[in-house]
Amino acid sequence: MTYYAAILSEDGLSMQFSCPAKPDTLVSKIREMGVEIIALAHESGPTGYELAWHCQETGVPIIVAAATKIPRKITPDSKTDRLDGLKLAEYLSKGMLCTVTIPTREEYALRELERRRQQLVCARRKSRQQIKSFLLKNGIETPKGLEHWTEGALKELSESDLGSPYLRLTLDSFLRELKFICLEVTQTQKALSQELSKAGKDGLLKNLRTIPGVGIIVSQTFVTEIFRPERLIGRRRYARMWDWLRSRARADKVRRRRVWYMRDKRI
Repeated sequence: MTYYAAILSEDGLSMQFSCPAKPDTLVSKIREMGVEIIALAHESGPTGYELAWHCQETGVPIIVAAATKIPRKITPDSKTDRLDGLKLAEYLSKGMLCTVTIPTREEYALRELERRRQQLVCARRKSRQQIKSFLLKNGIETPKGLEHWTEGALKELSESDLGSPYLRLTLDSFLRELKFICLEVTQTQKALSQELSKAGKDGLLKNLRTIPGVGIIVSQTFVTEIFRPERLIGRRRYARMWDWLRSRARADKVRRRRVWYMRDKRI
């Protein structure tokens, strides 16, 4: 990977260069040019906040621009990393960039752990759907209790006679995958609860759960996603983020509810 940087001076002249995608290399190269850095901006994206953290630690003022709110032309235009860097510098000098709050390393790590839990929950749902689809297309009777994925239903599936060794091997593979994912969900949930407790969030989580309809999942999602909630100025913005979190945390329940609209209940 490579950083493409553009430096815009007060007289409107620009300098552009590229360097390896290493935060210390970029900052060192800018300082070697002998220019005073008033502000540095980069677009939010898959590279995370490593550059922002390094700049904060070395005393370089930096902002992270929200990628979806950077001004764009209506008509198609040439798009390269070099041009994007120059546009960012111009927009920064004119105050046209909408910034993203930079989390601390600890806040970011906790959020990654919470999002991993969400990924595992989605993977568990997908695995269960695959098992039900496998049973349906092969004409295998669904055991009682599979609707709630009880231990008895899973045991019956693992011991049932499918009439073909190949089907047996396939179903066993599905069941092993589901068991592994369920174990990961449990362990990740336990680890997240322990880390939030170490971070001193027990009181906040307890207060959030006093709100009707808010349980452990929604409260933990709120604490990790909406870090430092005092930064959200205005009740409308705060309420909008809260509604988004509740809908995100309950997405699994909503998707399960939609299943009942299918023609076959086993799906």
